[in-house]
Amino acid sequence: MRLCDALQEKEMDIRLRDRQVSKGQLRPQDLENYLSSLPDDSDNYVTLYTQDTQNAQNAEDESGREEVSEDQKSEAAPTE
Repeated sequence: MRLCDALQEKEMDIRLRDRQVSKGQLRPQDLENYLSSLPDDSDNYVTLYTQDTQNAQNAEDESGREEVSEDQKSEAAPTE
């Protein structure tokens, strides 16, 4: 594949298109037309979980919990 062909194929690659838009090589209107012409594949998505995703969810869960004072902890502790 020639370089020219490869660049045309990758014209809408996000890593290139932002630079092309900022340089005026690609009009924002053309980009919008391209994006709106893409098929809707939202029914085919798969959620991926990474360690960072798990950490963020755990932090969110913990932030939603009520703070428990030391007195409340001692009251809730089992006595023998």
